[in-house]
Amino acid sequence: MKYIAYIRKSTEGNNRQVQSIPKQYHWVKREAERRGIRISLFFEDSKSGHKLGRKGFENMIQEIEKSKVPIGIITWKISRLSRNPIDEGIIKYAFMRGKIKHIIARDREYKEGESQIIMGVDFGQATQYSINLSKDVKEGLYKKVEKGFMPNRAPYGYINDSFGEKGNRKIYPDSKYFKPIQRFLKEYLKGTCSVPELQRKMTHEWGLKSKNGKPFALGTLYKLLENRFYCGEFVYNGKIRQGKHKPMISVDEFEKIQSLLGKSQNVSINKYENHYSGYISCGDCQSTITGYSKVKKTKKNGDTAYHYLRCTRSKKSVCNEKNIGRKYVDEQFVELLESIQISRKITTYLITAFHIKNKEEKKDLDYKKRKLQQKSSELQNELEILAEKLSKGIIKDDLFIKMSTKIEEEQSLLIKEINSIYSGNDLKKIDKFFSFLAKAKEKFVKGTHLEKKEVLKTVGANFSLKDGKLLVDLHKPFLILQKSRKHFNLRNISSELDYSSSKKGLTANFSSEFNIWCRDVEKLRTFILDKSFILP
Repeated sequence: MKYIAYIRKSTEGNNRQVQSIPKQYHWVKREAERRGIRISLFFEDSKSGHKLGRKGFENMIQEIEKSKVPIGIITWKISRLSRNPIDEGIIKYAFMRGKIKHIIARDREYKEGESQIIMGVDFGQATQYSINLSKDVKEGLYKKVEKGFMPNRAPYGYINDSFGEKGNRKIYPDSKYFKPIQRFLKEYLKGTCSVPELQRKMTHEWGLKSKNGKPFALGTLYKLLENRFYCGEFVYNGKIRQGKHKPMISVDEFEKIQSLLGKSQNVSINKYENHYSGYISCGDCQSTITGYSKVKKTKKNGDTAYHYLRCTRSKKSVCNEKNIGRKYVDEQFVELLESIQISRKITTYLITAFHIKNKEEKKDLDYKKRKLQQKSSELQNELEILAEKLSKGIIKDDLFIKMSTKIEEEQSLLIKEINSIYSGNDLKKIDKFFSFLAKAKEKFVKGTHLEKKEVLKTVGANFSLKDGKLLVDLHKPFLILQKSRKHFNLRNISSELDYSSSKKGLTANFSSEFNIWCRDVEKLRTFILDKSFILP
C-alpha cells in the first residue's frame, strides 16, 4: 500500500491560521515515522473545504485513480479532506472501490470494510459545521453592516481596525493617505483639472505615491472618484448603507463628482496656459474654442507674445466665427464679474441677515431631526424583534428577508433625510459664497490659469463665443445678483415705512422696489444654500 498526505488550512488569507500548515506537516511526518510508514507524496490546499475546485484535492484524487496499488491517506482530520457532500462522495466512492483502503486522522482511523457508517457521520458533521459557520458569518456580517461598518477592506485613505472586538472592528482614517486623497477629490470637484493632470500633480508636486511606491495609476484614481465610501456611505448587497466612518466629502459633492465624470472633459494644459481651453464652445457651430499664440517683433518691446482664441471647426468645416484676441475675452469676463459685485456694506448686511434667518430655522430643523431619529430608532427596534423571532423559529428566512428589507429601505431613506436636514441651513456655505464673491475679480485678473478656471466654473457654465461676444449661463445665485443688482443698495436697507390713513387707522406701505429687494434677498439665500450649487 502506498501512503500519501493531505494538508489544508481553512482560509486563503495569509494572515489567518498561518500556523495550521506547519503544525499539520509536523504531525503527519511524526505519525508516519511512529507507524513506520513512508509518505510518497504530499498534497496541500489553502481553500475552504466547503468550496469545490481545490487544486491540491483534485491532484490527489487523480493520483489515487491512476495508482495501481491501494492508497492510504494521512491527514490531520477527516474534515481536512472535505466539508461538502460532493468531495465527500468522491472519497467514499474511492473507498468503496478499494482505491483507498486506509485513512489515518489524529482522532480516528478509517479502514476498508470498517467504519463506513462512522466515516459518513464524521463527514456529515464536517459538512454541517461549514453550513452553520457560513450562516454565522453571514449573520455576523449583517450585524456589522447594521452598525454602519463596511465588512470589506478599507479603500485608500482608510485603515481597518485589526485589534478591535470581532464584529465591532471600525474603519479609521489613514494618517498617511486620508488628507492627500481628500485633497485629490476636492481638486477634481473644482472641475479645473482632468484626472491625468491631477495624476501628474500628485506625483511631481505633492510627492504622493501608492502603497507599492509607484505613482497612482489612472484606473486607480478613477475608482477613487467613483467610490461612494468617501462620502460616508457604502454599498452592500446592492444597497446603499450609511457608514459610521469619517467622510472625506459630502454626498452632494460625491454626486457632483459623478456628474463631472459623466461629462466629456477636454481640459488640458498647453504651453500657453490658456485658461479657456476646453471650457468655451463656438456659438456658430458648437465646436470647441482653442487658444494659440504668435510672437511678433516690435521696435519698442522686442519679441512680444500675442494670444488668440479660434474655433477648431471640429463639428463643421465651415464656421463664421472669427478669431479673437484673448485679452478681449478677458475684458468681457471682467465686466461680467463686475456686474455681480455688491458693496461691502451690502455684503455685511446680507451675511448678518442670512445668519439670523438660518438660526431661526435651525430650531425647527432640530425638532424635525429629533422626530426622524425617534422614527429611525423605532425601525431599528423592529429589526431586532424580527431577528429574535427568526432565531426562535417563529418566522422563516424568506419572511424575515422580505420584512427586514422593507424596514431597511425605509430606514435608509430616513438616515439620508437626517444627514441632509441641515444642508439648506449651512452658515459656512453663506460665508464661503460672499468670500468668493469679494475676491472673484481679483483672482481672475491676477491669478494663475488654474485659478482663472476655478472662477469660471464657479460662476457659470456653457460658455460660448458668438460674434466675438462672450455668452455665459450664470449659476442661479450670480444670476439673481446680476438681474437685481440695482435693488441691492443702501437705500433699501435703511428704507423707512410710509403710512397712509384709512378707516382701520394707519397702514404701513412698502415701496415696490423694497418689495422686490425683500423677494430677491430671500431668493439669493435659497439659491446659495441649494444642494445643487457647490462651491469649490
